[in-house]
Amino acid sequence: MQFSTLLEKYRFEKYMLEITISTIEQGGITSQLTTYQLLTGVDAWGFPKYPAKTVILPPEVDLYVALKQFVEVNERLS
Repeated sequence: MQFSTLLEKYRFEKYMLEITISTIEQGGITSQLTTYQLLTGVDAWGFPKYPAKTVILPPEVDLYVALKQFVEVNERLS
């Protein structure tokens, strides 16, 4: 990701930490990358709208690193 200031970079890093922590605590989350907003979850199962942009991670993975890589890869595809 490209940032024009260190503050933007730090806000992104904070957002990624919030996503990581929330995912570990709640088992998953929904968020809006453009606003860095964590959205209210829904207790339901469904199929991904974009299966090619979906990843299932093993429990031993460094979740922070994996989520950050996922965001960076999918941002380039947008």
